[in-house]
Amino acid sequence: MLKRYLIIIILIGCVKGYSQNILILDKPGKVNRIRYYTGDLIHLKTHDREKLYGEIEIIKDSSFVVNRQEIKLSEVKYIQNTKRHKGWDFLSGVSLTAGLGYFILDSGNKLINGEGREIANSRMVVTTSIFMGVFLVSNRIANRKYRINKNRKLKIINLDIG
Repeated sequence: MLKRYLIIIILIGCVKGYSQNILILDKPGKVNRIRYYTGDLIHLKTHDREKLYGEIEIIKDSSFVVNRQEIKLSEVKYIQNTKRHKGWDFLSGVSLTAGLGYFILDSGNKLINGEGREIANSRMVVTTSIFMGVFLVSNRIANRKYRINKNRKLKIINLDIG
């Protein structure tokens, strides 16, 4: 019986230790939210045109601290997504490597073989353009910027229990 109470007290103490404030980028009417916890990386720009990138040190009730600088929620102009999907990052890297690699290998091969008159033929230009297009689109999706306005709100939620 004493063991049960001891276990319950320990579990409650653990839950209390993990309670914290969470910075949330929310779009009303949508299910997915972007959550930032203390220690997460964030990349943002303020209305004063100051760009900040770093770990969130403290999340307070109406502000948060990045790089020892306190930022109020109302000062944030946009947040660049650092909570990326690994698939878009991977596709971006593969398509950039494939596009540049194909261009360098094909043009280098033509120079070595003495076909210097036509280094970039239409087939190579089309193939490289496709790879670079996939890179640009996937990189744009992976590094999306979210402008803070009435449709996309930045909030702090307090998960304090007790």
